[in-house]
Amino acid sequence: WRAATSPYVGYVDADCIVPNDWAGTLLSTLQEDERLAGAGFPNEPFGEKAPWLQALGVMCNSFLGSRGSVQGMRFPNRRLVCHLPTLNVLYRRSALEEVDGFDQRFRLIGEDEDLSMRLGDLGYQFAYCPGTPVEHHLNPSPWAWARKMRLYGYGRVWLQWRHPRLASPLLLGPAFLLLLLPLYLPAIFCYSFLVCFRQGRPGLLPKVFALFVLTHVNYGIGQWKAWLGEDCGAVDIGQLKRPKAGAICLLDSGNKGDEAILRCFLDRFASTSCQLQIELYIVAFGPGGLHLFHTPATAAGRERIAHLATGGTRPSAQGR
Repeated sequence: WRAATSPYVGYVDADCIVPNDWAGTLLSTLQEDERLAGAGFPNEPFGEKAPWLQALGVMCNSFLGSRGSVQGMRFPNRRLVCHLPTLNVLYRRSALEEVDGFDQRFRLIGEDEDLSMRLGDLGYQFAYCPGTPVEHHLNPSPWAWARKMRLYGYGRVWLQWRHPRLASPLLLGPAFLLLLLPLYLPAIFCYSFLVCFRQGRPGLLPKVFALFVLTHVNYGIGQWKAWLGEDCGAVDIGQLKRPKAGAICLLDSGNKGDEAILRCFLDRFASTSCQLQIELYIVAFGPGGLHLFHTPATAAGRERIAHLATGGTRPSAQGR
């Protein structure tokens, strides 16, 4: 994206097929609202010829199959979302510049969601555009899918280390499934039945149920690998485990002096952070609640976040 000269940068995975109106629709969507950092289409498995791919499409198009993410779920209407995967997204180049683009410490996994979180800290939003889904050539077997889920679980732990607000009991569940199997198996079978019934695919129930179990168990295995310190090359563990510090400020004080002081502090800290090897967060609290912002690497990003944290409009719920 740094070599590109256009004001918009599109990403599509090499194993995806996009509809003819992909670029035009996403471009017009971004041009409608400057608060949008990116826009993307729905996604679905390519062709769905193999029975397991049909089941995968049904499973991913459910909350427990994709956590409500548009990476797998397909919604009928346009909506604002907190993340768009880079297998299918058009970004505003100026927004990428404000956060200095992707963090290359995330080598193979999580780099797109990390980017979305840092853009959300600056008040940017993302638009999901309904339409013809982008067809994604997914892994050719359930076992390849299982390997991917282990990698996703591994990456999730490091994303939560970088962005503590991503932590949730729902995402911790897969790591403890072996302790809860007597409760989990009947519950996920009932959920699989409901998902298949709602999507009009009752004949896929056994495969959807098996895929839920395969996905959640392998996701949990990946989490345990990360917690135990295993290095699978997906992230730069040494750099991501840097100590953290917090700069506390009053949220939406409306005080220009506070904003100027915070901006000065952030710039001064940025000039020495490479030597200190510390990752800085802004902890803003007030009547509007408690918010944790990751400090941007660029001067423009630090100016925007100082304004948002002390005197400007808070980020939307999708970007928090």
